[in-house]
Amino acid sequence: MLVTDDPSKLSGWALLLAEDELGHHALNDQQYRVNFNLSNALLDALLALIEKQLSHDVMDNDTEDDAATPLMSGGYFQLFTETVPVDVKRLYTESAEKDYASLAQTAHRLKGVFAMLNLTPGKQLCEELEHHIKACDDSNITNTTSDIDAYVNQLLQQGNQ
Repeated sequence: MLVTDDPSKLSGWALLLAEDELGHHALNDQQYRVNFNLSNALLDALLALIEKQLSHDVMDNDTEDDAATPLMSGGYFQLFTETVPVDVKRLYTESAEKDYASLAQTAHRLKGVFAMLNLTPGKQLCEELEHHIKACDDSNITNTTSDIDAYVNQLLQQGNQ
């Protein structure tokens, strides 16, 4: 992924840094223009571009068996078991503390993990959680966090069989 402030060098998956952008916006499917003075805008654009790139890569490598996820292969399950439950606990802690900024980052990180592993239900739950976080809807944040926890536990049980 390229990060540049020179429009003439813009190619492929890239962020074009600018000081006069209000936040960020897509120039095309693979490129964003973003204000480098706004760290949240820069982070949002970077994460959005990474998600698009991962999604694009998954679609390029799509096989006939969509149900077969890489979770159980290539060491992904061990990485999943070591990192995802920690982030789920973090969701509960940040929710209890009403730390919406940290909660949003944790939900976004989990969404990326689910997307990378082609675990669509988990990705959708995280998107739902992000929506509730933006609305500061504590009741639905709690419920959706519990749903994510249950989904992760289900995956962990499947992996241990």
